[in-house]
Amino acid sequence: MADVAGARQRKRTAVLVVHGMGSQRPLETVRGVVDAVWLEGDHSARGARRTWTHPKLSGVDIDLPVITTNFVPGADHRRVDFHELYWAHLMSETRAVAVLLWLFDLARMGPRLKPSIRVLYWGAVVFLAFLVLSVSLLATQSASQIVRWVIEMAHKRTPNVSNFHVLVYMALVMVVVASAITAAVFAWSKSVRLALPSAGLAIFAILAFVTMARHQHGAEILTNLLLPILLAALVIHFTMGRWGIAGLAVALLLSGVALGFASFWIETDVRDMPWSITSFWSSIAAFYFIAMYLALYAAFLHPYLGDAARYFRDAPGNVAVRREIRKQAVDTLESLHLSGSYDRIVIVAHSLGTVIAYDMLRAYYSRINGSLPDPGTLGPDFNAIDAGHVSKREARAKGRGLIRHIAQAVEDARKVPDAGPAGPDGENSKEKLKAWLVTDFVTLGSPLTHAHYLMCRGHSESELRADFDWRKREREFPTCPPVQIDSDGRLTFLNPLDRQRHFHHAGLFALSRWTNLYFPVAQLLWGDAIGGPIAPVFGDNIVDVPVWTNRSKRDAFFSHVLYWDTRLGRDAANIVALQKAIDLADTGTSDDMATESP
Repeated sequence: MADVAGARQRKRTAVLVVHGMGSQRPLETVRGVVDAVWLEGDHSARGARRTWTHPKLSGVDIDLPVITTNFVPGADHRRVDFHELYWAHLMSETRAVAVLLWLFDLARMGPRLKPSIRVLYWGAVVFLAFLVLSVSLLATQSASQIVRWVIEMAHKRTPNVSNFHVLVYMALVMVVVASAITAAVFAWSKSVRLALPSAGLAIFAILAFVTMARHQHGAEILTNLLLPILLAALVIHFTMGRWGIAGLAVALLLSGVALGFASFWIETDVRDMPWSITSFWSSIAAFYFIAMYLALYAAFLHPYLGDAARYFRDAPGNVAVRREIRKQAVDTLESLHLSGSYDRIVIVAHSLGTVIAYDMLRAYYSRINGSLPDPGTLGPDFNAIDAGHVSKREARAKGRGLIRHIAQAVEDARKVPDAGPAGPDGENSKEKLKAWLVTDFVTLGSPLTHAHYLMCRGHSESELRADFDWRKREREFPTCPPVQIDSDGRLTFLNPLDRQRHFHHAGLFALSRWTNLYFPVAQLLWGDAIGGPIAPVFGDNIVDVPVWTNRSKRDAFFSHVLYWDTRLGRDAANIVALQKAIDLADTGTSDDMATESP
């Protein structure tokens, strides 16, 4: 009985699961992780490994109960509590225009993704060009119908008015409007580059007017052939830049090739030129591309990329949602630290959830780094880590030991009576001491592999990398291992006021182990194009582990959602790696991955 009573007082391990993008349901992801790393296929109430659910201690959210295990084998009566950070409900109002604008922004940045998936970029840009062409064609066709209606009305009221005079009037209006747009854009942007498309539209209107003056049918033919394409080029230039214009050129080339093949079976003439107002087949294609976009939006873009669009695109309309997600994430992590129930916290995040979890970790660590124990009392392992005199495996093992040491130091300090006066906030010195309990950060299919592209600003690959490096030096983006600046260590800096070393806010990954699992991508749709290696971006001490769902290491189709999938066996590389990375028994299997990974 004494052992059971003692077990009830022992600290537990908290596993906080952060789900990825998409229309996720509460507990859907965390139950998948529990099944993969704990239940071992036995869901019965009589199994050796069992789980229970109970409400959170705060009682705030009854939709997200805690999943608790029985004792972990080989862990001295240790239990594990699985929590989920659920944020999908905050993204429920993502609009189609937000997704489209984000896609335009990505297109404007150019093909700077990893070489293995650049074909995805070009496919998306060409498709967006077809989409803009489709809208432009249908818009100009609608405008031409209005012109015909104006001509018919003019004939009814004044039979003497000819089509020629009406068309001359319309051409004059086009010249005035296009010239006004050109002048406005040039005055606003003070850039010849931005004014060129508007100038091209004005030149086209003038050319149409001159041609009409010589031959009225020539202007009509010129308008039918070029106006939809010029309007599309104008829109694409302002939304996607020069890379969008390149995509438009490819789209027009493909359209010409398609017309060439079609001419073998159907009779064609100048009216069937691709994307001309009089082309019947172009009208059919326009409806097809718009319907395809709507289908993609409903099936994939809205439920998946819609979340990424709102989180990564720093438009004013997205800031409030992103801020609320980060606030709830940090509050959740803080509640786990302050609950007193845990001495180890493992963060497991998938897809876009890895970015949210990364923001959560860096925000919370920066909140408590000034409240960690005095670095001078933490021993030689701390000094070795701070100076960077450790290998990757040593850094992972010693970092875990240092977290344990810090937690014990905080516990010991709180047992000693504090005779000092309370501070302005009412806390005494021992109450201000905080522990950092996050031993592991496990990322699955993380878009952080594309961090230069998604989280930085620049007009070229070199500018994006320079911006990322600058943010690392500014300690906005913590790395693993942390960047050492001047005489600073990986964990501390020398305060010039008191000449003492203090923890800086970007040293969390000198303590916490970062393990990243990814499915290698092949032929775009096999493997996981969203995830990939993170160590080349965020630091060499990250352990990147390529995984497969089968023994033959064959790539699965769109495996982005298969990281905890056990249908192909529990001996599959993805399940084995996930179990080692989380290491529920805390036996050091996560440290061993540093030498096992390629």
